Amino acid sequence: MITLPDPMSVAGIKARLFLCECPAPSDHSYTPDSAAEAINLMDVVIRNRVLNPRPFMATGPSVLAVVQARGQFAGFGGYPNISPSLVTHVQDILNIANNERDQRSANYKDFVSKVLTVANASSNTDPSPGKLVAWRTHNHSSPGAGFVLFKTVLKNDFYYKAS
Repeated sequence: MITLPDPMSVAGIKARLFLCECPAPSDHSYTPDSAAEAINLMDVVIRNRVLNPRPFMATGPSVLAVVQARGQFAGFGGYPNISPSLVTHVQDILNIANNERDQRSANYKDFVSKVLTVANASSNTDPSPGKLVAWRTHNHSSPGAGFVLFKTVLKNDFYYKAS
């Protein structure tokens, strides 16, 4: 049975955020490779924000502070309490992954496995030409001045700031 790490561990925080922010296998645009790429890019953003939290309204250099920062990640401002719809979303993903009789189970297990692998990783490489520091839902406005679109993956636009 697939379970998530402790909600207050770095891996637990990241896993919940990635499950909520990355489209799941039921999304028509989902592919395993695009999910792996999106999750990795999200992780790079979190890591870069931990290294420089102030511009993103985080109260300190920790994953928890970055995720709780006001106005940054919808439904996560009061983490470990997340919005009820996000709790349901995460639980639905785990229920499908853990239900061998559900024909979607294998795809969901693979998705959660990708999330957990990245959430537990000790490092990650920034593929952008600057510092990857933001993502927004595709076709929403830029996060602000100085942000450059790096790429769009699974309905998320990833942005960097020039070094």
